[in-house]
Amino acid sequence: MPPRRIISALGRLRSIGKETGRVNKLFTVSIQKDDDWFVAKCIENNVASQGKTMDEAMDNLREALALFYEDEALPILPQTFVTALEVAL
Repeated sequence: MPPRRIISALGRLRSIGKETGRVNKLFTVSIQKDDDWFVAKCIENNVASQGKTMDEAMDNLREALALFYEDEALPILPQTFVTALEVAL
């Protein structure tokens, strides 16, 4: 069961979406440092963006995702699991 903070935050997101007429979706994002840039990539649809800081990369990805789904119906996203895998090399 998710912690109460997460449930509370999700409830606020849903109510904000009702007020603005838009729906908020949660996406799974990975961020990697590549030289002087941070690259943020959405796991569910491979949309990516970059920025000089992690916050800038996330803001840019947020904008890219909004544009990606601009003319689309509300996406039904696959259930995504994130974990770590140790491999002997």
